[in-house]
Amino acid sequence: MTDPDPVENNHEPSFEELLAQSEADTITRVTPGEKLKAVVVQKAADCVHVDIGMRSEAVIRSIEDERVSKLVPGDRLEVYVLKGGYEVEVGLDPVLGMGDISVLREAHQEENTVQGKIESTNPGGYSVNVAGVRCFCPHSQIDIKRVEDPNAWIGQIHDFLIIEFDEASKNVVLSRRKIQQQEIDRQMAKTRSLIVPGAVLKGSVRDIREFGAFVDLGGIQGLVHISELSHQRVDRVEDVLSLEQEVDVQILDVSQDDRGRDRISLSIKSLLPDPWDSLNLERGAKLTCSVAKTRDFGVFMEVKQNVLGLIPKRFLKQDGKTIEPDHYEPGTSLEVEVVDWDDKSRQITLALPGWDHELRSNLSAGSPLTARVAKIIGAGVILEGVDDPARGLLPKRLLSQSSFKQIEKDFPVGSEHRLVVEEVDEQGRFTFAPLSDRDLADRALVEQYQETDSIGHNPFASFFKKQDN
Repeated sequence: MTDPDPVENNHEPSFEELLAQSEADTITRVTPGEKLKAVVVQKAADCVHVDIGMRSEAVIRSIEDERVSKLVPGDRLEVYVLKGGYEVEVGLDPVLGMGDISVLREAHQEENTVQGKIESTNPGGYSVNVAGVRCFCPHSQIDIKRVEDPNAWIGQIHDFLIIEFDEASKNVVLSRRKIQQQEIDRQMAKTRSLIVPGAVLKGSVRDIREFGAFVDLGGIQGLVHISELSHQRVDRVEDVLSLEQEVDVQILDVSQDDRGRDRISLSIKSLLPDPWDSLNLERGAKLTCSVAKTRDFGVFMEVKQNVLGLIPKRFLKQDGKTIEPDHYEPGTSLEVEVVDWDDKSRQITLALPGWDHELRSNLSAGSPLTARVAKIIGAGVILEGVDDPARGLLPKRLLSQSSFKQIEKDFPVGSEHRLVVEEVDEQGRFTFAPLSDRDLADRALVEQYQETDSIGHNPFASFFKKQDN
């Protein structure tokens, strides 16, 4: 008798079998603190629905958490049960007080870092949730820099090292500062091998002082002296650098002070092109420059970017007249003349074109003029002609009030006055005398009668002529 055909093992499960299997795989009960795998189903305005393998979906309500707000349907993640019952609520962080301390024990033994969320702060430090275990981080161990606002750290997630571990009392002390210090030490070791004279490194400005700037090269700081900031003179470090600015520097020198501390001299100037190499100055050459700044002793002109020249006050002359430095506003464009320069001191002396042209006055004794007060000295008042290059002294002996205070009041600098030339000496120096409105009128009358051809109608003409002779 022939055996019947063997029954195939590829049995197609029935609907009842599939339903029974589904019910067997379905979670029916969860415990607060339990860790589960979840899949994001949908996002609502105030929560995120996730499938954790139960008949109904669980919800994540901490929608303000940036990690939650970034979730999208289909994302797979691990969650922790916060609340069971009719509606299961889950979260992304281990439930504080329901964690496994063995995780921290292992991390402490292996000297590994642990990740924790800062839950709150108190006078001594911070309460940190690490894998559901409440840990403590002192204020001094949260950051290598001074903390201004402890509350600003609440809710942040960071890596920590366990510096104290007592399993019996569940006392776990953390440090974030120690991780930072280890990183700085690694950077310093790497940087130290690169710090040799002539080396070029990148750094960040950490502090600015009157004498220069301290630059962090990677855990080690060096000093850029103010003289090494630019090829041109720098009056204020803040005009060239700012805090946290990234800069390229060259190592000039490495030494140690009496306490064994590193002294590293840096330069920015050595890496910059020297503008003097392309100046090609010639004495007497005319340049068009802009006013950079004015001082009592002269005017600084920008000859080229980062190169300044000075017009000393004695060279601020045109057409025989002196011009005060504050007459010019920064940014004003001027034509100047190269007088001299010194490559060693990096100084350029400029002048206004025509500074050496001395105009001569045609006035003689008895000539009237309008003059402007230049300054007051012990001997009287120095004035300059408004429409004539004459410059001279109005002696104190000719003034009605001789006190210095009264002269300053009657002849303020810049005020204009009508004068007459009293004398011109052999060296061309002028002495002025006051000229009143009456003097002007009398002189005009005299000149009128002197120029009259017929004196028949003028019985005083001969008298004026005699007086004039």
